[in-house]
Order: sequence, then structure tokens, then C-alpha cells
Amino acid sequence: MTDFDTFQNEIKDEISSFIIAYEERTVGEYFSKIFNSIKTKMKISELFKDKIQVKISLIKKDILQNNNSILNSFFMDDLNMILKFYENGGKDAILDDYLTSDEINKSKRIDLRNSDNLDKILPVFLDFPLGAFASQYSLMFSQQFAVNEILKRFKNGGAIYAINGPPGTGKTTLLKDIIACIVTKRAEILAQMNEDEIFNEKIENNEGKRFHALNPKLRNFEIVVGSSNNGAVENISKEIPKFDSIDGKYDVDYFSEFAAKLISERAWGLICATLGKRKNFNDFCNKFIWGSNNNSDEKNSNNGKKF
Repeated sequence: MTDFDTFQNEIKDEISSFIIAYEERTVGEYFSKIFNSIKTKMKISELFKDKIQVKISLIKKDILQNNNSILNSFFMDDLNMILKFYENGGKDAILDDYLTSDEINKSKRIDLRNSDNLDKILPVFLDFPLGAFASQYSLMFSQQFAVNEILKRFKNGGAIYAINGPPGTGKTTLLKDIIACIVTKRAEILAQMNEDEIFNEKIENNEGKRFHALNPKLRNFEIVVGSSNNGAVENISKEIPKFDSIDGKYDVDYFSEFAAKLISERAWGLICATLGKRKNFNDFCNKFIWGSNNNSDEKNSNNGKKF
């Protein structure tokens, strides 16, 4: 039994005792008692606010019997890992910033439409990134400001930067330029290396297989696009490698045949993959590693080119 299972069983037992003690109380009082109990057991009161939101659902008896978990969130393992991290005295500036209960410092916000903020806006445009996505159109003023500011904040470590906007306002377009900047930054480092410096000596994994490890200077440029909405992430992962996502004047071909198999349409390059759930992993292995595809090679290759 894991620590989380033990923790969950303790909560179950305590809730059962509340049913008798709070028999004549209101539903609100009952849930407040449960909430305060969980809050106490979690030992990290900073993660909780005084207000709670409760959802009550009717569940069939057979489903309830097959699922004994009362805390069945998809994120429970991750939350448990975070709790362990803090209980063991761990510190992380980005995680602290994300979980903090402090009010947002609105004084750091800049209204790009207000000419009074020019003294704060113009310096951001003095240092342009060396890379940009090969799109047909350049970024708008506000998009370029966000890209420059993000790269500035991430220059010396991690940070959190929020961009909000309804569908169709250019968030994916902005993301493409950030990806291009990260790839370019890695290419700068790679260009300064000798051929024998790219990989380190052979190392052996737990299965006894030996391989060459990548030079540490070329690591930590990985990009993960995550969301609670699988559809949104899949749309981005499929949009970026599409052939028509780049300007037609550029002659770009980066393993395009393999990329076309992954997204089932013409592509310019193998730059990302839609993973996440098991089905996506299997599709990636079948199409990329094993080369199998349900669609015809003619439909999914670029002008019939073969490697």
C-alpha cells in the first residue's frame, strides 16, 4: 500500500465518523468539516484557500464498488510527489511562484496600447532574437513583445509567463516563434563545437545497452506542450509541421517524409510529435520507428521523395 493509499483510507475513516456526528447538520457544515480535516492532514495549508467548491454526482453502485478511490483525480500522483517534495524540505522558485497564495503583482503588467508606457515597451525591442519561424507573415507588435519578453525572462533560468486570448488571436503563431528561438539558441552552441564534442563517452543503461550521451551543453532545450485539453495540444502538434504553415518561398525539408506519416498529410519537417495518451505513443512508434501507415505512401509523402 502506498503512502497515498494510507492517506486516503484515513480520510475515509474520518468521513465515516463525521456522518454520525454531523447527522443533524447542514450539507455545508459537513463538507467544511471534511475540508478542514483534509487541509490539516495535508500539512501544507498554503496550498488551500478558505473557500471550497463541491460537485455532487450520482454514481451507479457497481461503478462505486469497482473504484474505491475517493480522490480519483488524474493528477493525484503528481500532487503526491509535490507534497513529498515539500515535506522533505524541497525548494523550487518556479513551483513556489505557481502555488503561491499571494495576490498577483499587477504593477508589472504593461498595457501596450497606452503611449504612456513607451519607456517600458521600447527597451524590449532593442534585443531581438536571432531566430524566427518561417511563417508567411511576421509577428504583430504585441506578439513580438511577448516573445522578446519571454526569452529575456527565461535567459537565466525558468519562469512563468501567461498569455491569454480567445481562439484565432495568434497564440499558436507566437508559440512557433518561441520554438524557433529555442532551436536557434541550441544551434548557436552546436556551431561552436567540434564534431567529437557533440556526444560524450559511451554509457550503459539498466538493461546493459550502451549508447553515446549527448553533451550536457546541448541538453535542456526540450519543449513540452501540455494542457488539460488534449484536443488543443494535438492541434498545435499537428499545425507546426504542416507544409502550409511555412512560407512557400522557403525550401525546407527536414525528414519531411517521416513527418508526413505522423500527421497524415504533407509536412515540411519532423519537429514535434503528438504523444500523451498510450494510443498516441503507439501511433508514433508504428509510423515513425516501424514505418507502418494505414494511408498510402503516395498520399502522405512529399512529391514521392524517398530517403
